[in-house]
Amino acid sequence: MQCVPEYAGADFFGKVVLTKTFAVECTVPEGETVKTPLCADCSIMPESEEIISGGVNVSGRAAFYLAYEAQDGKLRKTECGAEFSVKAESDVRIEKVAFISYYPGETTVSEIENGERKICSEVTLLIECLTVTDCRMLSGGEGLLVKKEKLSVQSLVGTGETHENAEEEFRVNYRVADILMRTECAVVTEAQCGLNSVIADGNVFLRLLLLQNGEKNAIITEERKIPFRAEVEIDGVTPEMTATAVVCGVRSNLKAVVDEDKNYTDITANFDIIVKACAVKSEEKEFVSDAYSPLCEVEIVKKTVDSCVINGTFEVSEKVFLGSGFSPENNEELVSVCFGRIENASIEDGTFSGILSAYAITRGESGYYAVPVNSAFSFPVSAEIKDKTNFRLVKVCAENFSFRQRAEVELEAIISLQFERYAQESFNVIAGVNVGEEKQAETSAISVYVGRAGDTAWDVCKRLGENEDTLNSFNPSLAYPLKGGERIIVYRGL
Repeated sequence: MQCVPEYAGADFFGKVVLTKTFAVECTVPEGETVKTPLCADCSIMPESEEIISGGVNVSGRAAFYLAYEAQDGKLRKTECGAEFSVKAESDVRIEKVAFISYYPGETTVSEIENGERKICSEVTLLIECLTVTDCRMLSGGEGLLVKKEKLSVQSLVGTGETHENAEEEFRVNYRVADILMRTECAVVTEAQCGLNSVIADGNVFLRLLLLQNGEKNAIITEERKIPFRAEVEIDGVTPEMTATAVVCGVRSNLKAVVDEDKNYTDITANFDIIVKACAVKSEEKEFVSDAYSPLCEVEIVKKTVDSCVINGTFEVSEKVFLGSGFSPENNEELVSVCFGRIENASIEDGTFSGILSAYAITRGESGYYAVPVNSAFSFPVSAEIKDKTNFRLVKVCAENFSFRQRAEVELEAIISLQFERYAQESFNVIAGVNVGEEKQAETSAISVYVGRAGDTAWDVCKRLGENEDTLNSFNPSLAYPLKGGERIIVYRGL
């Protein structure tokens, strides 16, 4: 009788996050007479992604907003845009793109030839990709005794994307001359599976820099938190499965209608929100964890396989109070502080840290000017995140941003963090069996083995080269795992 191993294929689901940092820029439209840039912002809208050999191509559009003082001393705004296409490289085979997150850095305005202005931002894209590892594993075979165990793994059900529209209408009790600046940010607070869909709940944070109609060019900030619900269709999804979702892009369309008689303004904000979602299901797979043959010598070849387990998404919020280190001169008036971005966000040793980037807009004898204000902050995150490393920071937003002027300009905001909870597990599987020489027939009539503490029936059978039925027929009183010292006997030739 020969020893002939048999094999079966299995797929293991994993993930990899690709990072790509690149610069986007555009030129301020002709005819804009910029004297002093006050604040600028960049919004990224990914439009398509393509899995290619060696990585992922992402294309989209960057929108730039600039508030400035014109040559005539009036405050104005302008917008421009630029398309981009970048490649994030990868040395592993990618099955699907799950999410795309972006983090614009500082948006700067510089003067180029002929008095034109250029707006530029450095953007970091995080592309979360799903991988599938094909693995050949031992399943049994002729002349082999195998030990089988159950392995709990996750498999990918599918990914999807939707464009969700949200709208907010609100009234301010003054006349708005112009919307000088807007910043938008959105996070998913909860994602759950439905029937053939993933339902994502979240919030959009909108901050506006408004120019009040009047002689003094008063600048007023308004902020709104708009909830949204998006349903991403994914075939085969059922409510007991696990889901994660991320806002990959958000863009607003704003309209202000002034009632001159009643001295108020109605503002309508329409949002286009891109939400990507991923659904996975847990299942048990049987696999061979060990093998031996009573007929021939065999060498077991093991392989370590990594598998990812996704456990959902959650949000953490914290209020921060910051000193800016900035104070206007005596002959200057602080007009407003225009919030920019959260930069250099990171988590280490259970502490989240970052830099709140803003612009302090002041007015002096020669007009307006803006001073960048960068305030570092940190705060401890929850014990759950502190005790585990398998969390990925997906999105950072700020809300309830405010400022006050004392000895220095002080800032206040609520920082909202969206995390994805996952686990990276490793399994040892038998990828091959090298069959050697045929074993010589046992000549002794009896074999004796002294058990070791923790031995299982499989361990004893493997030591004696017998199957479990034979072992139990001669040692019916054995209880596993062994305590150690048990005298185990097998008789042959009976």
